[in-house]
Amino acid sequence: MDFFWYLACHKKGVRNFFLAQMLLENMEVKSFTPLVIDKKKRCGELRSAIKSLFPGYFFVYFNPLKQRIRDIESVPGFSHFVKFGVELKPLRSEVINQVMEMQSALTDDYLKKERIPDEIPNELVNIFHMNDEHEKFLHFCKYAKIY
Repeated sequence: MDFFWYLACHKKGVRNFFLAQMLLENMEVKSFTPLVIDKKKRCGELRSAIKSLFPGYFFVYFNPLKQRIRDIESVPGFSHFVKFGVELKPLRSEVINQVMEMQSALTDDYLKKERIPDEIPNELVNIFHMNDEHEKFLHFCKYAKIY
């Protein structure tokens, strides 16, 4: 079976992501978004919030020969697939596996070097540490070779 990971966008708001994810799951289409814990000081107090590593984007796993792209794109909360040129290009599964491993290495609000598996490239670790969301996304696209 030829299942692949693709990059997609959801409509603005975390509710739309969860709605799209739930409805895709009903269609037996997997989805994934890497999450990070963001800690900020407010009013002298440290507050934590869980947020998406790439806000507005998520990864979708399906077989385009068995599942129509149009059906996936019609799911409420789903916006569109990210195309490179005019093509819908799959992501390399090793990149998604590395992102998943990085997420599992997350502890509280930082990545502990000793917990990051050796097979995770430093370039990906650096992407996780970037603050600017646009820059982070562009570096990820370059890393994943999907530009």
